[in-house]
Amino acid sequence: DPCALDWSEKNEVLRTNPVTVARMFEHRFHVFQSDVIFSKSNPIGKVTDFFQRVEFQQRGSPHMHCLYWIENAPKLDQEGEDAVCNFIDKYVSCAVPSENEDPEFRNTVLALQQHSKKHSKSCRKKGSECRFNFPRPPSAKTFISSPLEEEVFENDTEISSLKQEQLIAKQILQTVWKEIEDLDDSKTTEEMFSDLSLTQAQFEEAHRRLAKKRSVVLQRNPDELWINQYNPCLLKCWDANMDIQFVLDPFSCIVYIISYISKSEREMGMLLKQTKIEAEEGNESA
Repeated sequence: DPCALDWSEKNEVLRTNPVTVARMFEHRFHVFQSDVIFSKSNPIGKVTDFFQRVEFQQRGSPHMHCLYWIENAPKLDQEGEDAVCNFIDKYVSCAVPSENEDPEFRNTVLALQQHSKKHSKSCRKKGSECRFNFPRPPSAKTFISSPLEEEVFENDTEISSLKQEQLIAKQILQTVWKEIEDLDDSKTTEEMFSDLSLTQAQFEEAHRRLAKKRSVVLQRNPDELWINQYNPCLLKCWDANMDIQFVLDPFSCIVYIISYISKSEREMGMLLKQTKIEAEEGNESA
């Protein structure tokens, strides 16, 4: 009886039955995809094409990498930032429901979508404190932070002026983060900006002044800085961690496919190589 097992006992059952676990995960995901993602309710829009791949980490824990093409999804370079942000807000959220609004779903979000405030070894893999960029910045609305177009400078005065603007932008963002450290979580981002005499437009401009690449900054309150983005319908049905993002440009899409979806499984390669060696040496059972 699973209910009679403690956490360590459950882990041991899963650890000693990896094939059953993998088969169950595979079955559960494909049912979820066909009955929810591809359903007529279109929780992320009407899917016209998709590509996916299962990956195993942490001694066999499976997770899915997926790309979904959505019918009539806006293109940033053609329809503009507002259309893309409206599309993102329709399907992606990082909100923490209040206890009065939906206590059960609030617990789900906090349990499954909240990044560890202590960070993990994986967070520091690339030398930074958190390669997943947590905590994420607050914002009164969703916007796209794009680097400003490169300017041609006539003299040192113009270069000095640019550096001064970047310094001001850095000071604005540092002021926001300093305010967050001592902030009451019950405050909204609008209230916090008001206390700092800061407008959303100034905040967005500061982000753009310092941006090195195009990125989406979601609408987010101070108590949601550690919440990873999710789709409410999918999270309620799947009941496990997810990270759902809008692809801003074709280059990012290609990099994602090559880096994540098409990468080889090292352990499987080693297994097949060893099997080949043993078979050639006469071990027919290999």
